[in-house]
Amino acid sequence: MRHARPFRAARQIISFWSSVRPSIIPNMASPSKKLKCEDEKRVFNSAWARYFFAERKDKPLCLICHDTVSVCKEYNVKRHFETLHTKYAKISEEDRKEVSRLSSLLQKQTTLFKKAFSTSVGTSNTRASYRVAHMISLSASTITRRTGEMASNVRSTLREHCQGVRYFSLALDESMDVKDTAQLAIFFRGVTDNLDVVEEFLQLVLLKGTTTGADVLCAVLKCVDEMGLDLAKLSAVTTDGAPAMVGSTKGFASLLTKHCRDLGHQQDIVRFHCIVHQEALCASLRCCLTS
Repeated sequence: MRHARPFRAARQIISFWSSVRPSIIPNMASPSKKLKCEDEKRVFNSAWARYFFAERKDKPLCLICHDTVSVCKEYNVKRHFETLHTKYAKISEEDRKEVSRLSSLLQKQTTLFKKAFSTSVGTSNTRASYRVAHMISLSASTITRRTGEMASNVRSTLREHCQGVRYFSLALDESMDVKDTAQLAIFFRGVTDNLDVVEEFLQLVLLKGTTTGADVLCAVLKCVDEMGLDLAKLSAVTTDGAPAMVGSTKGFASLLTKHCRDLGHQQDIVRFHCIVHQEALCASLRCCLTS
């Protein structure tokens, strides 16, 4: 009986604490809630301009590569600069002032667009456009007819612009769509007597079957005839480096020059290589290029 008393006392203590409400005992096992980065409400520091950063949409924006840093902390901004743009660390004070000027200009442009979209005038114009759209007839035939009329008007206006130039040049780009059908995009650039430059997208032609230089020439001549262009005013043509375009005998450029000669046009047609393909090639080889 002497040894049973301590056990009886222990059971009484356990029974007492078991009867106590759980809310009275603090939950010591539950971990404290951590504060997330987005809940810290960090703000951009103007002193970070020395790392070529500016604030845009509440995030630090690198003025060199236009990348944003997810966490608005000086450590992340400094690490981005020292990792990717360390060569700009030794620029002069005048260049840093130019960076500050560009940063302030970026802020002004952002503020200008925000004001433009937040004005009551913009809201009124949007409401008016919705009301006009609601008044348009929903008849399928009416919509189809009006769409055709607008397309016809655009085409006639484009034809007038093309015919009013003194000299013009053509740019061609041939590519495959998702159904492996060749598509030829024809672009036009001309200059008037008043030295006004006109640039237009003329046509997108489907090349069914083969895509030889003769096929491309037929598509271009048909487009030129529809637009009322005079080949005597053609001064240059821009293509890619494909054999069907720049082949010495059966390429499109050679066939076009021969066609103009047969028509009695003696002007020299300058040939250019599309710079977009060269830029894409340089971008793919940037890891190998040193300068």
